[in-house]
Amino acid sequence: MGDSDTKRWMYVIFTFIIFICSGSVYNWSMFRIPLEQLFSISPIYSLLPFMLLFVMIVFSFILSTSLVKKHSIRLIIFIGCILYSMGWITCFIVTDMLLLTISFGVFCGVGTGILMNGLMTVIARWFPDERGGAIGITLFGAGISPVITAPILQTLIDSSGVLTAMGLFGGGILVIMLLCCIPMKLPVAGWTPQKNSNKQLPTEDVKSSLNDSIRFWPLWICFFIGIVTGFMAVGTSSSFGQEIFGLSAGMSSLYLGWFAFCGASSRVAYGYLFDKKGIRYSMMMILIILLIGTLIISLFLSTQSIWVFLITFSIFWSCFSGLFTLVMSCKGQVSWKKISLPLHHALFTAIGASAIISTIFEGLASTSIKTYTTLFTILLALTFFGLILSFFTIKHIKTKPTPSQ
Repeated sequence: MGDSDTKRWMYVIFTFIIFICSGSVYNWSMFRIPLEQLFSISPIYSLLPFMLLFVMIVFSFILSTSLVKKHSIRLIIFIGCILYSMGWITCFIVTDMLLLTISFGVFCGVGTGILMNGLMTVIARWFPDERGGAIGITLFGAGISPVITAPILQTLIDSSGVLTAMGLFGGGILVIMLLCCIPMKLPVAGWTPQKNSNKQLPTEDVKSSLNDSIRFWPLWICFFIGIVTGFMAVGTSSSFGQEIFGLSAGMSSLYLGWFAFCGASSRVAYGYLFDKKGIRYSMMMILIILLIGTLIISLFLSTQSIWVFLITFSIFWSCFSGLFTLVMSCKGQVSWKKISLPLHHALFTAIGASAIISTIFEGLASTSIKTYTTLFTILLALTFFGLILSFFTIKHIKTKPTPSQ
């Protein structure tokens, strides 16, 4: 194995660490109740920064593609780190929920989108032979983040208050992220791993099978359906546990860590499943598991059993993270050669759309068990529809070899 073959794993490690820092936004649910009490706002307003965050991630991820092609990859990642950290640090000076929504949602969202584009470009270029798996490992960092960061944030909130805690946390992760930026670079043009230097690396050209709307939109809808339920879980886990199941803030942060571990593990698992079986089988597997989760919570939420919370939200976090990995893996595996919008960009818009819809659903559900049960029943029906749609419309994308350069 060549020297570059060994060193390329260094980029996985540094990307993993940066994603641990950027994945701290998945702790948002633990800020909601303190913010609602601080600013005297309703639950739907406390979810708006999280919604805006993911909308901005989508736009910045798509628009930053041209910057990645024209400028140093280290500079792009550096800018992303600065912007993301500023979203946390500016919480020191905000005086109302509107300013917090704008500062956190915009700065963290734009920074995360730029970071994801830059870091995924690095991983995809260094791992042309196992992109899905490598991307899954690095995204494991984002998924596992609450396991590490939730206890830190809860301690800071208890000792300093929610806004000060967010600001202090932002200063700490800024230093860590900038240090991890320093070694980032891309391989020379045409580089391939030495172990594959005499092989033809597989690529997926889906122009012929996904070029028309009949094939693309079912795939987009399936992503949308799965991610809506995931957003409901990720954005409300801590507050949901406290308001519906009577957990303390400290206990909710422990549950949040477990959910994050489930989500992180699924990122790696679905990354490798994508490499082995393709998008159709991966999507159907996620929707089947999601169907089980929505069925359980629809039937048994009224019992207020902590096991219902533990099992279903573990499933929701896993499916959300798995879908996110599938979208990101498509960047390494799929291309639209004559279409202005790459497939992974088009699929990424499902994330922004689902963030908006899930926030609306959350506002309608409020904190009532009855309305939550109705909502999850609707999501159960949508998931079943998505499963049928994926079975009949999403075709397995066959790979074909291209000469290694």
